Amino acid sequence: MGVSFTSAFFPTMFLLFLLTFMPVVLVTSYGLVLPSVFGIGTSLPLQVVIFMIWYFGASGAILKRRRKIGAIIQKRAGA
Repeated sequence: MGVSFTSAFFPTMFLLFLLTFMPVVLVTSYGLVLPSVFGIGTSLPLQVVIFMIWYFGASGAILKRRRKIGAIIQKRAGA
């Protein structure tokens, strides 16, 4: 899950993880634990949203709405 989530948001995750987070990991004594916490913290909101969609059974309605919105955006972008 972490690999697919990171590849979806690669530019943002690259900057956050390597440029701002890795120096903290290298300096602290408990740095080996921090990448796991980072992975859980970034994937947890996605998992909560997916669970809520599944629990409330809204996947069909969301897909239909996304198709309508996608068609409108494509027509406007084409114009």
